Order: sequence, then structure tokens, then C-alpha cells
Amino acid sequence: MKPTSKDPFVILDLFKLNSITVDVENATAWVQSGATLGELYYAISKKSRTLAFPAGYWSTVGVGGHLSGGGYGALLRKYGLAGDNVIDAKFINVDGKILDRKSMGEDLFWALKGAGGGNFGVIVAFKIKLVAVPEKVTVFKVSRTLEQNATKLVHKWQYVAPSIHEDLTITLRINNVKSSQAGKQSYHYEEDNKGKTSYEEASAWGVKYFKDNFKRLAEVKVVVDPDYFFRGEQTIALRFGDFSPSLGEYFRPIVCLT
Repeated sequence: MKPTSKDPFVILDLFKLNSITVDVENATAWVQSGATLGELYYAISKKSRTLAFPAGYWSTVGVGGHLSGGGYGALLRKYGLAGDNVIDAKFINVDGKILDRKSMGEDLFWALKGAGGGNFGVIVAFKIKLVAVPEKVTVFKVSRTLEQNATKLVHKWQYVAPSIHEDLTITLRINNVKSSQAGKQSYHYEEDNKGKTSYEEASAWGVKYFKDNFKRLAEVKVVVDPDYFFRGEQTIALRFGDFSPSLGEYFRPIVCLT
């Protein structure tokens, strides 16, 4: 809800839910949603020098939002998104029940790994699959200005980056460039009717963000949270139709949401 809304609302602070348990033998870990990526990386490194988790670059980013939003990071090309490596979760639904992957069903579990936990309920912990890494890795940075043929470097990167070996990740960062997007239409949707947007209204941004997955996410939403308890300005909308409400049967599994 908006900060100026007269309707009652609740904000959950999960900062204190930050425990991490690493199982080196099975290459897995349980991490609570309030932990940061830095805390997770440190906990793994204390247990093993050859295990890691393929998540983001910034240590202060929260695990809960990062994993439930997909999670882009340096090991993406070899191991996929962070969400691809989530193998279980502890989730509180609108009825206050604590569910795991088995009890929530594969369709909801799929949705939680890219469409945000706040859309469907509260994710309190993730079970993640750790991946193999060498004890030592090489990181380097190359800086170029326009006078040093930076334009040619960018052009070359576009062709080389997708085809190089999966063990190498090359990222490009451009600084001090004036934006050419001024005046471009924005699709930020302001909430209407106490946050209960229609599927058609929400599609203005949802289809652009989630593409073909938006329809499927809306169908998960109507099964998991039919009264629209979890909502905000850009919440997954409810979609009613002639689809099967049987969890795990209607939805085809996919690797990640992009």
C-alpha cells in the first residue's frame, strides 16, 4: 500500500531471520531470508574453499529479495540464476501455514523463484544447492575511454561475450553517459481499488517484465491468494479462467523467469 494510504497494512522486517546452515557433505545450505549475500558467502567460505553459491555481486543485498527475484550473478553462465539453484523453501501462506516444496506444490515453488515472495506469501528460508569452484579465481578489470577505442571494445564484447567458455564471465559497465531515454514512456502502475488491480491493467507492466510467464503467475496467484491479501503497486494480479486449479498439474516446469 502507499505510505499515505488510510487502509491498515503490515510491513514484515525479516532482518533478524539471518541464520545460515551449511552442509558440505551434501553441498547444500539453508539460509534464512533476512541474511545478506555477504553473510551467506562468508558462511560458505568458512566451511569450504571449493563450494560457492551462484548469486549476485553486492554483499549487502538481502537473500530473500534476491533469490525470489531470480538472482543474477557472476556464475550465471555456468550455473544459471540464483533461483535455479534453490531446491526447497520454507513459506508462510495467507492462512499462516508453513509449507515446504512438497506441501506447496511445484507451481507455487516455481513462482517463488522469480516473481517475488511478497506476491504470494512470506518466504522465511531457502534451501540452496552449492556449486563447485576452484580454490583460486582470477578477477581483472580493464578501463577504456572513448579516445582509447572504447566504442570498438563494446562492439567486440557484444559478439564475444555470449560464445566464450562458460568458466569466464565478462561484464560491461559504462560510466558518465548521458541517458537517451528521457521522455520515454514509463510503465510503473499506480495501485487502484485498494491495490486490487485487474489482470488486464496489470498486464501493462507484467507482460513486459515476465513475458509469457505473467499469465501463469496470475493463475498461481488466484489459487494461492484468492482474496488478494498480499498486494502492492505492482503485485501479480488475479486471473480467473478455465484453467486447472490442481497444484503441480497445470503448470509446466521451467528453469527460471526472465
